[in-house]
Amino acid sequence: MGLLYASIALGMIAACGVFIAMWSFNPAPPSNADVVEGRLRVYETGLPVSLTEMELQAPFGERVLRPAIQRLGRFLEQTMPEPARRRIFLDLHLAGRPGGLSAGDFIAVRYVAT
Repeated sequence: MGLLYASIALGMIAACGVFIAMWSFNPAPPSNADVVEGRLRVYETGLPVSLTEMELQAPFGERVLRPAIQRLGRFLEQTMPEPARRRIFLDLHLAGRPGGLSAGDFIAVRYVAT
């Protein structure tokens, strides 16, 4: 009988712990200052802008293509011989780094384009 009471007590403690944990995930209500600031922002800009909306306003090339090309460029640059990599770097430097391309970016663009 003692085992039954102990298991019930432990079950209640566990249930309370789960309840408290779930309650802690509930966001705090906004303060009056936050509400007023949000309303003022609507009047200033027209619509509130979230971080996600700001990120999505960037062009597709900057959000998706450039990071993909940079990752591919870093990978290809590591597998390329050092003299060839140095030569590409010097050529890009002499050309004024068109488009802000690094040697790895140029290698990736050349690889994708051909």
